[in-house]
Amino acid sequence: MDTTIQAYLNTDRLKHLTHLKYLNLHSDIVDQYYVAQDGQIGILLSYRTDAVSWDQSLYPDSYAVLLPTASDQDCAEQVFDYVRENLLIGKPLVIKFCDRLTKSVFLQHMPLRYADAYLSYTAGDNVVFDLPDQVVITTQLTDSCATLYMANGYDRKALETYFAQGAISFVINEGASPVATCMAYHNFDTIWEIAGVRTIDSARQKGYGRLVVQAALHTLLKQGKAPRYIVSANNLPSIRLAERLGLRQCLSFEHFVYQPT
Repeated sequence: MDTTIQAYLNTDRLKHLTHLKYLNLHSDIVDQYYVAQDGQIGILLSYRTDAVSWDQSLYPDSYAVLLPTASDQDCAEQVFDYVRENLLIGKPLVIKFCDRLTKSVFLQHMPLRYADAYLSYTAGDNVVFDLPDQVVITTQLTDSCATLYMANGYDRKALETYFAQGAISFVINEGASPVATCMAYHNFDTIWEIAGVRTIDSARQKGYGRLVVQAALHTLLKQGKAPRYIVSANNLPSIRLAERLGLRQCLSFEHFVYQPT
């Protein structure tokens, strides 16, 4: 990848996190296209849906996933032209947008159906979070915490990989059993994901979810890491949690489906 493209993506790493991650960690499955002119840039990454288990589970009928982004209208138009000429081959596609400009160009030219959106939050500059006394921090994946994470859709193999690479659990126990937990795992570069937030039914409405996420934020920021907390746009409790903690939204990643007629 041209260093100009890498530099552009790095101007807002949280906005372009998926692009950076796939380029640097999954380049073997990703096809790349970009245009650069007059200081402006358009980028398209694409990969087969069945190459990524998460996409395959969400969009089993689609053929490929496209990740377009552009810094101006003309580059966005050129990215779309490339898609029209090379990727509209009569098969369903999933297109994920991280910026409104590129999304508006594609929507002008393609019949796209909105599928979902994911919101990313991070901590503001110079924000400090206290470490709650109730939260136990561990780098070990216990069976009881794994069960809670898997209830959120994670599989055991992925969890074991995260923890082998240094993931951290933040847990509130009652007696010998966890009643609330979340984890933080390495995503890309200095960015760490806060995920798997889960409170058992009998312990809800006690603020435990906020406490474990607060502990994760405290720990990551103290270690000089950039936290990202991602939630479905339909998950209002998780959105309220982010807002109560004073996190700022840094990305709305919208998914659309193209179904050829």
